[in-house]
Amino acid sequence: MTIHTLFGSEVPEIFHHDDTVPFDGLSLGTIIVPSVSGFITGVRFYKIVEDTGLHTFAIYDETLALRFFGNWDTPESASGWQTHMLDTPLAIAAYTPNMSVVFHPQPHYPKTPHYFDSRVTHGVLYGYGAIESPIGNGCYHYGSSLGTPIQSFDATSYFVDFLFDDGITPPAPPESDEVPTSSKLILGLL
Repeated sequence: MTIHTLFGSEVPEIFHHDDTVPFDGLSLGTIIVPSVSGFITGVRFYKIVEDTGLHTFAIYDETLALRFFGNWDTPESASGWQTHMLDTPLAIAAYTPNMSVVFHPQPHYPKTPHYFDSRVTHGVLYGYGAIESPIGNGCYHYGSSLGTPIQSFDATSYFVDFLFDDGITPPAPPESDEVPTSSKLILGLL
């Protein structure tokens, strides 16, 4: 079992950015592509002290269809990398982009402008460079709840990531004739 992340232990250049537009929430995301098949096992983001309130997260597939949504119920520290493990890993094929997204209820977040000017590679994961994706990378969406980020600015990274495992065994199918729950069907685990 090998866990990979796009950002590793990197930290943003700008630790405190205050948004100046009328603000009631912001979804920030990163498009991440594995070069091998595996499983998304968690979501993580870099948090600054002023970024308080309930965070929600999502994972979108290459068509921007929602694959997973959840509330951040893992206790958060005041700042630094925050990680939430998924109860059930999500399968992902090699070279299939997925977007990891976290909703921020406050107008405070870290960033690194021009981070995605070109492709960023870390181990078996890479993040598209700005011209490789029609929506760029380092994406955002303004709104009072989690939304699909489809805009980008200055190829900025907002340090939203996922944990990728290239070596776990998928869950075994149920042994009974039990009807699977709708969440298992939605996630395509059965």
